[in-house]
Amino acid sequence: MRGCHHMANKSVQVKKWRWIFFVVLIAVGLVGAVCSVVLMPMMTEFIFDTVVTNMMVLNPSSAIYPDWKDPPLPLYSSFYFFHVENPDAIVMNQRPVVAEKGPYVYRIEVPRANVTFHGNGTLSSVQMYKYIFERSLSVGPETDTFTLINPVAVSTTILAKDFPKVVKRQLSLQMVELNETVFMNRSVAEILWGYEDGFISLANKYFNIPGWDTDLFGLLWGRNNSDLGVYTVYDGTEDQSMLNTFDRFNGRTELDWWFSPEANMLNGTDGTMYHPYISRDEKLELFHPDVCRSLPYLYEKDMNFKGVPLFKFVLANYTYANGTVHPPNEGFYREDMWAPSGLLRQDPCRFGQPMALSNPHFLDGDPILYEAIDGLSPNKDDHESYLAMEERMGMPYVFKLRLQINSLLEPVEDIRQVENVSRVYFPLVWFEQSVEVDDTIVSLYKKGFVTSEKVMDALQWFFFACGLILAAVSTYWFIRWYRRRQLAKNEKELKGTEETDVEVFKKADVSEVEKQEDNLGFEEERMETGSS
Repeated sequence: MRGCHHMANKSVQVKKWRWIFFVVLIAVGLVGAVCSVVLMPMMTEFIFDTVVTNMMVLNPSSAIYPDWKDPPLPLYSSFYFFHVENPDAIVMNQRPVVAEKGPYVYRIEVPRANVTFHGNGTLSSVQMYKYIFERSLSVGPETDTFTLINPVAVSTTILAKDFPKVVKRQLSLQMVELNETVFMNRSVAEILWGYEDGFISLANKYFNIPGWDTDLFGLLWGRNNSDLGVYTVYDGTEDQSMLNTFDRFNGRTELDWWFSPEANMLNGTDGTMYHPYISRDEKLELFHPDVCRSLPYLYEKDMNFKGVPLFKFVLANYTYANGTVHPPNEGFYREDMWAPSGLLRQDPCRFGQPMALSNPHFLDGDPILYEAIDGLSPNKDDHESYLAMEERMGMPYVFKLRLQINSLLEPVEDIRQVENVSRVYFPLVWFEQSVEVDDTIVSLYKKGFVTSEKVMDALQWFFFACGLILAAVSTYWFIRWYRRRQLAKNEKELKGTEETDVEVFKKADVSEVEKQEDNLGFEEERMETGSS
């Protein structure tokens, strides 16, 4: 009896552990499947975050620092000149006609020098600009010559418009003597790098023009093999969201050219890099000394470049709007500056010259600007500035900065050369500074992020499938075991029922026999009594 009871207990324990075993297997499978969906992406992001955090800081030990200090990608500047086809007719108040000529392309080397770490989360440097003409990418040599608006001559006439009549007449005679005309014939090299100008030579004899110690004038005069100033930026070690953001320019925390605190704010980066994890709803800003202000960029759409997903940020269409169209821009204008919407006057930061920057072909500007001149046709594809950002690292994979330089031409009484002209902003040249990542960087990106993500995704779904398979197989065997157990139990119950019935029948038979025996004994006794 004791042995039977022990065997029965052991059987119960085995069944209990089998039950627990199957439940555990099913739970492990389901939990593994869920965890693969939830935890694997989190693990992937954690790994990428760690890599990006260590990489995207500006210190000599970081992976990005050598490329920041000596950019490996070529920066190109492509120039398009507005050749004037009817200069004699324009001075007689006829409609200007221009033809765009270009591109004339320069490769720019921009290594950083004098890098100084300040120990407070910032560092300073100067970025040297060296221009190398790329004849193979250009439509012609630097000696190609065009007829262009003469910015020095027309600016001089405008600056003299309030002078006494006798002075203006003398200026008109001086222009003839110096051979200064409203339009000039100059080569690509001259208009960019400088030519001797009669007015500047004359002015330098009598005046000291701040920052201008030469008789030459050129749009890029003094820019080759030189820097644009001292940049002080945040290194991202204390706050990675401030990576490469300007702290100071030439030692100042704000600009001093404009007419409101907002306009003089020094915002953004130099465009070479931004903080990691760019979002679509933020505003990116870029400060460039040649523009004299920070430029806002807004998200437009997702795009793809060489298989890399990017966020496209375009120059905000209100950037060059005047204060009437966009009130926050009031600080960039004075009441005496005539500037239809679409222009940024440069007088405050360009020696008082009434010149203006705009988008090429006056894109996003007041129609009065481009409708006044034949030969202009603004379109977004060719003339819009934009940054195509890789979201995770905050790096521009495509950079296009497009600017147009314009000179104000307006009639001035008593100066014969400009008495009869119409008032118009005359385009001189537009240029595009551009950078695109090469196949090497794209390959590194794909190996580092795309391939890794695919591997992690494959592992995620592998573990998910393994978990489901384990849960499914365990469920199958559990159901099968449970059914066999129930079947065995039912058979045992049935067998027990049959045995009970046999015993009942046996007992009934015994009782009947005993009853018959009793009756037989009673009859025998009665017979004996009768005999007596």
